[in-house]
Amino acid sequence: MEPNSMFIEAVIHWLAEFPGSPIKVLSTIAEFIAPQNLYKLFEFLMNPEDLGNGEFSTYFDRPFTVGYGKEEDMELHVPCGLIIQAKALELGLEFHTSSYFSKVGYLDNFWPEVSNLNWLRLVLLNDTQQIYNLCQVLVKVGTISSKKSTVGLVLFGFLSATDQEQIERYLNANSVDRVHDPRPQEVADQSKSQVKCTSVQEPEPQKDLEAEQSQRIGNVADHQEPEPQEDFHADEGQSQVKTNSFSKHHTYEEHLTAMLWEKEIMEGLVFNLIG
Repeated sequence: MEPNSMFIEAVIHWLAEFPGSPIKVLSTIAEFIAPQNLYKLFEFLMNPEDLGNGEFSTYFDRPFTVGYGKEEDMELHVPCGLIIQAKALELGLEFHTSSYFSKVGYLDNFWPEVSNLNWLRLVLLNDTQQIYNLCQVLVKVGTISSKKSTVGLVLFGFLSATDQEQIERYLNANSVDRVHDPRPQEVADQSKSQVKCTSVQEPEPQKDLEAEQSQRIGNVADHQEPEPQEDFHADEGQSQVKTNSFSKHHTYEEHLTAMLWEKEIMEGLVFNLIG
């Protein structure tokens, strides 16, 4: 068996050890990379907000498969729904890594694996290299950024010696330097500049204690409680609060709208070709 295939098999066995995992020990590679199963795995490992709080689930209501024409035609018939599923998985992974970065300030060298993953080649062509790249990402997610990362680390002890060797070899070859800033250089430099500017700010001059107390007494004497006013825009206020509290939700809507638009365009092209 090729090294890549051995690593893929080891990752499948490891994911199957998670209690309640949608991946089973006897799952074939084809079953493992089916978009519906991958989405269930993402739901299992990631937080709901990483997947649009359930909005992506509508794209995985039914399976789609790639069709092939006659051998001499070399045609590949790709359903629009399958492309949308691949895009939804890609966005879910991007949102997850971005959310993790915003919390801890580093990505544990996530970006090389994420950027090397071509979801269309994975979903449409079942490309072995892309399956290998996906397994690399899942090992990082399952041991570092996932809500079940602690369990993921413990479960290595339940694997066979061969599976342990495969995963540990990958982790040792991709050791994490958490001091390293994985962001683009210009972003990192900008952050350092902001920290530097903050650190050299001149302290405010100390106020005279008696003058400050006199000012406070004057403020209390002059203070008047404002009359309560009826809020005629309560609904608008609630809507604004909700928007601010879920600012990332707007990003989800933009991506989902773009995906639907892409689906309509492709369906239109298909209908024109048929007609």
